[in-house]
Amino acid sequence: MNKKPYIRISPDIDVLFVDGDSCCASAYGDEIGNDSPWLGPRFSIVVSGIDEWVRRYEDATDFAETTTEPSFDWISWHYEGLCFAKAIWKQMPRCYTLYYEPPFEDHSGTIGEVIIDENVDSLIGRLRPLAKRTPAPLSRKDNIEYQLERKDDCVQITFRINNLVLGMPLSFKSLPGIKQWLKDIIDAKGEVCTIQLTGYNLHYARQTVGFHPEMGRFWISKNYPYNDEFTAYVDTKEFVRGFYLSLMTELGLNH
Repeated sequence: MNKKPYIRISPDIDVLFVDGDSCCASAYGDEIGNDSPWLGPRFSIVVSGIDEWVRRYEDATDFAETTTEPSFDWISWHYEGLCFAKAIWKQMPRCYTLYYEPPFEDHSGTIGEVIIDENVDSLIGRLRPLAKRTPAPLSRKDNIEYQLERKDDCVQITFRINNLVLGMPLSFKSLPGIKQWLKDIIDAKGEVCTIQLTGYNLHYARQTVGFHPEMGRFWISKNYPYNDEFTAYVDTKEFVRGFYLSLMTELGLNH
């Protein structure tokens, strides 16, 4: 590997970033990383809310005409984007260079290409007073449906979002741990709250960057933490309440 590895945040239609091979990757699952050893050390980071941030720009853009709605607030959007980029830079391997550049459709002149490091705070500080305090409406939100079946030795739970479906067994012994995990999410203990179950891990990352701190990223993985089998962007309180009521109240397990 002769060149210094890099990641370039360069939003486009269904694109969050470009890697050292000039391959584009989406923001699906709020995840950014590198899975190719020849491009640099492998890493995977979840920064809750970045997918919603990209989709807000996509929803306002006519990609055939390469134009964005005149009312689109580029200053607030870039302020939020730089905050996301700083959160990513803080977690990614230091051998990488992280770039941030405005989309092709942005003719506002707000910013050009930026290298994200400790010095980006000054640019964030300049944009902060210009960004609107009222958050833009959410561009997306997932509503999870729960289907439960009580068996002799476990609870079979199925998570569903439209055509995305995952079923898994939960042993009765795991229920106290799940209740504590849900409490830790509400109490915001740790950047990512994880509970390890037989065969699966459940993770939740509350949104700490951007204008929607009420939201968070829930995902289910096997083995490698960010190799997700199921992922959802949800309202944190609604998620905790819905999961708890589905498991405890509907099955009479809340005592």
